[in-house]
Amino acid sequence: MRTIFKKIHLLFFVVVISFCASNINPTPTNASTTSPSVDFSVRPSANEYIKPTDGNAEGRLDISLLPKGKATNEQRKPIDVFFVHDTSGSMKETLEGERKDTSAKNALNKAIDFFSQNAQSKDGFYFIPFDSKISNKCQSNYWYCTSKTIKETTGLNNIKNMISDLDKVSGGGTNYIQPLESVVSTSIMKNAETGSGDRKKYVIFLTDGEPTSLIYNSNLYEISTADTCIKNGNSNRCTEINGVNGLKKLIKSAVLDTSDNIGKNDITMYSIAFAKEGDVNYQLLDTMSGKTGGFATQSNSNSLTELFTNISSQFDSPSIDGDVTIDLKPFKGTVKVKDGANAYVDENNVAHVKFNFSYPINANPSPNEINTSLPLEFTKTGVYSFETIKINYKDLNGKVVQNIHSPVTITIKDDTAPTFTSSVDLIGNALYSPDSLVKIGTSDSESNQFSAKYTITPSGLVNSFANGSLTGLKIIQPLPDGITLANSQLTITSGQDFMSNASVKEIITEDNKHKIQIDIPKPISYSKGNFNVKEFSFSIKLKAMWALSYTSYPIATIQYNDSRFGSQSVTTSTLSKKIGMKVRLDTDNTDKYYYVGDAVGKIQKINKNSEEVVAETDLTANSLPNKPVMGLELQNNGKKIEITYYDNSKAYLYLKTNFEMKENGTGKILINGSSTAGPVQFYVTDFVLGKDVKYEYQLESKKGTTDWLVFDPKQPVQIPGNYSGEVKINVRTLGGFSSDSNAVTKSVVITKNIQSITVTPNPIEVDVLKSVDFTIKIEPEDALNKQLQISIENPEGLTVAELVDGDNNRILGVHEGSAKLVIKSLDGSNIRVEIPINVINPYVALKELHFTKAKYTITPGSMISIYPKLIFNPENATNKKIKNIFSTDEDIVEVVQGADGAWYVKANKIGYSTITVISDDNPAIKDTAVFEVHDSTDDNGTGNDNQSIDGKW
Repeated sequence: MRTIFKKIHLLFFVVVISFCASNINPTPTNASTTSPSVDFSVRPSANEYIKPTDGNAEGRLDISLLPKGKATNEQRKPIDVFFVHDTSGSMKETLEGERKDTSAKNALNKAIDFFSQNAQSKDGFYFIPFDSKISNKCQSNYWYCTSKTIKETTGLNNIKNMISDLDKVSGGGTNYIQPLESVVSTSIMKNAETGSGDRKKYVIFLTDGEPTSLIYNSNLYEISTADTCIKNGNSNRCTEINGVNGLKKLIKSAVLDTSDNIGKNDITMYSIAFAKEGDVNYQLLDTMSGKTGGFATQSNSNSLTELFTNISSQFDSPSIDGDVTIDLKPFKGTVKVKDGANAYVDENNVAHVKFNFSYPINANPSPNEINTSLPLEFTKTGVYSFETIKINYKDLNGKVVQNIHSPVTITIKDDTAPTFTSSVDLIGNALYSPDSLVKIGTSDSESNQFSAKYTITPSGLVNSFANGSLTGLKIIQPLPDGITLANSQLTITSGQDFMSNASVKEIITEDNKHKIQIDIPKPISYSKGNFNVKEFSFSIKLKAMWALSYTSYPIATIQYNDSRFGSQSVTTSTLSKKIGMKVRLDTDNTDKYYYVGDAVGKIQKINKNSEEVVAETDLTANSLPNKPVMGLELQNNGKKIEITYYDNSKAYLYLKTNFEMKENGTGKILINGSSTAGPVQFYVTDFVLGKDVKYEYQLESKKGTTDWLVFDPKQPVQIPGNYSGEVKINVRTLGGFSSDSNAVTKSVVITKNIQSITVTPNPIEVDVLKSVDFTIKIEPEDALNKQLQISIENPEGLTVAELVDGDNNRILGVHEGSAKLVIKSLDGSNIRVEIPINVINPYVALKELHFTKAKYTITPGSMISIYPKLIFNPENATNKKIKNIFSTDEDIVEVVQGADGAWYVKANKIGYSTITVISDDNPAIKDTAVFEVHDSTDDNGTGNDNQSIDGKW
């Protein structure tokens, strides 16, 4: 089981959402879209406290701080981050099977990598290693030193180089004070350099042991493993500081004073107890951090890397830090802050309780709430009214905010009803601590359960003569949103008889808040200064329903009735431990990754072996909701993860892309394997998230296979217009949340239909009884089906034109008139082209026929062609043939028809003859002329007119 759940997280600092109530009726979060701010409330844990006759009364003020609003586009302020790192001898020991110094080096490396990617130009980073003092040492396997390899340094690159040998130098004691004093002095110097205190300053303080070293009066005092005091490296009884016990007191006092100073300088410290429980003083670390507005957490090798990353992420968000101040000056010393409080008191006797909230962009603030207490001591009885209680901070715009609380009154009496002191602790399960719970997939199991243990002690009975009883005892425990009762069983660890009839149940108040009610029906009696029940303790089992981060466990109220003073109530002690949970999805054993969802809706893909975050969703991209994750489930054969959020809404994270194909013009979606005339495009429907995800496609067709081509998934991809037939489209993603590099393949058959038909000539003209060719051009040229239906539409009852048999590209003119050549595509493109046909009758009737002259003179023996001597009207008459020619005297002028059909007249002898010409087109059209034959040579026998005899006939 440890292998399955290894390294899944300790505490979630990054972002915290104020969650909806329980899984039954989720309620809205407490952070709205208003500007970030902080509300607060202060109340006493009880209204009255008893002052013992021989001591001071003890009471406390419970302080609740509630962040509100969301940061939307604010820029965080410059930050200074101090990595204060334990390099003492115990760091070379193993924890969870790995050397602690190696785990610490790896975790710190991850934090450096994070800041290297997210740091701003004005940020500062500091590394302060420590052992018995601030470290300055070489690798321990060298017998001599050529250089100091582990020492203070600044800058991310220098720190990264410095810590490469961090797991080779562990040795020495543990000095908390000197490195933390260095933080304060460095921070003061940094402010002086920049001339501004408007910087956010953080400390990550990692240690695996209690403080054992102190530089006091220029001497180095150390507690040896034998629990003796060593001075300057030599055994010494250290009488001047009362030996080892005096040294322990000095160390603790100095540590708390140094923590006060860190808080006074507005530096927030987070302490990591990197050890098994009990091996380090966790309460001391928590008090130290609490004085600065931070907190402590327990960690181990499995969770340290993520813990560092989560803390770093919190620093990278805009933040609001400030304090709640309570003025104790009016009480003139009768009220003071109890030693060990998570607060410091200034020179004006004003107590300061520090706080810090981060506001990740578009997410609810972290933590969801802070509950703390200011323990007080009262030296006198009376009524104490705390009139001046304020909250002070700068908002994200730098505006100073100061709000005043209404007065809070506490009464100190010599005698009042008995009360209860209490302690509350959160205990994890066999696998995880309460701040690192894990929900597997969508199912509840032990891994997302934890226990709340209550130890209650009746107290405050100072009147030894008083007799009475406490009855109707019940404990009302509010639940954070997202936490519910796992079962109705009480586990009793002490006071079994008294608790035998106790019961636990979950109730819902009128304002839809969920609470636990524990009823204890047996009374507690008291007399002679004693209670019949000394102490009772029990645990309740709870479970986290959805992802939580840095979630406070609220203060409970103990209600009871005192037989002397009536109805009473007192609150339980505050608890610094937090609740955290993430949702984890493990895939099958062949997959080297697992997936984690957190409280702000961020999903991470993590390498099982290296624990490296391979990919994570971007909270600012609005691609997935920024809501707490309640469940993760793998679907569609591992192609996507269904994310269920706290409000039962769902979204999907795709591990495999997908796409759709469609026709460009019509927008018609094409299913896989379908046919289309095209053109075709495809577009991504399922986006694979993650930084630098690369989308590629490849086409397979009769043209061959293309290379893998990178494309923008937000834009459609056009299949080139010259593709036809079956085209396979392969699409894949590389990087990010991609499950693998195998392609998603779909195919489409591009039929490449005809888009246009052009006919030449247009229009078509043809003579009657003649034919003419026409040509057809099809676009595109590579259309798959070029078959056409060609026909002629003639007017009703008359065939004007027809296609020549056996030749669909030739038209015969049949009758004068108009027709249409009709061409239709047969590929489904439904293209129809109509071309006008004009059939022309070319016949022109002859109207008149005349000789050019009435009389011609020719010489004997000459032969003259008749056609040049004729005039046809109209000149373009279709038929200009001569049907016949007659001579009135063949002996003088003979009519001769040549082999070529031409007509001639031949002069035989001198004399006269009349020649008659008859038209072949119309026999009625004729003409005559006189031909004279004589021996005159004036006209060379050509038949020219001889004017000397003209008119004699």
